[in-house]
Amino acid sequence: MLVALASGAVAFALAGEGAASQPASAAASQLHNLHAVRAGRLVCGAQPVGPAAFAELAAMGVRTIVSVDGVPPDVDAARAAGIRYVHVPLGYDGVPDAERLRLARATRDLPGVVFFHCHHGKHRGPAAAAATAVTLGWWTNDEAVAFLQRAGTSASYKGLYAAVAGAAAANEDELTKAGDPRGYPARAAVSELVAAMVIADDATENLKRIEAAGWTTPSDHPDLVPAAEAARLAEQFRLMAGTTETKRVGDEYRQQMQAMYESGAALERSLAAEGGASRPSTKALSEQLSKIVRDCKACHDQHRR
Repeated sequence: MLVALASGAVAFALAGEGAASQPASAAASQLHNLHAVRAGRLVCGAQPVGPAAFAELAAMGVRTIVSVDGVPPDVDAARAAGIRYVHVPLGYDGVPDAERLRLARATRDLPGVVFFHCHHGKHRGPAAAAATAVTLGWWTNDEAVAFLQRAGTSASYKGLYAAVAGAAAANEDELTKAGDPRGYPARAAVSELVAAMVIADDATENLKRIEAAGWTTPSDHPDLVPAAEAARLAEQFRLMAGTTETKRVGDEYRQQMQAMYESGAALERSLAAEGGASRPSTKALSEQLSKIVRDCKACHDQHRR
């Protein structure tokens, strides 16, 4: 069954460069936002989750995964499929030259098809892949920027677009100085702020699942307790408001984190209500969650360019 599911992804990964603008076929059911960058060499997409996703990647010839997300990679699941991880976390503000050269060196020198991913496969992953393609001389800057647009990278992340537009082809000396990619870590250390953001994103995704289930515990996720997920989200905003990084950004950013903490705490209280008149309607709960999501996006647009 896995072979049948993966067959479309294999053909996609081995297709010519014209496939760079095309998402993966529906046959690649475990992989999302999949885009070929270099035939038989570099593909990017969303974070693979579960053994079936890693099996599909292995069937595509992937032997190296490069995560640019802050989430610690699932190294064990990848290893079970015969794939190694490299972790180069990036923000939404760009692709620094040091990281860009490391990404290029890993892509050039590590075995098999290389798969880049962020979380959703729309912003940091495509930007990292596009910048790598320019660095290795595969694409012009214009071609790389056009790829971001096809991949759905938000124009709000101006730093990602600027990094791709400003990337340059590297010479051998520059790539050598990036170090031997065989020594790159499978899990890189991330800051306190990034770690909290990762958990907040996970809690938000869980709340969306709960919302889809009518603001009750989803039948396919019996471990998700609505009020507890809202509390987990609120707690991360509270932690983010107090980090050293937040203090460096400035008081306005801290106030935004505090405001989002209060929104998360309000959603927790709403979900913890026993019922009756004290329990908001499902519409009101959705409005509370929508406000948190909007505020997060506005904060990203302002501070993570």
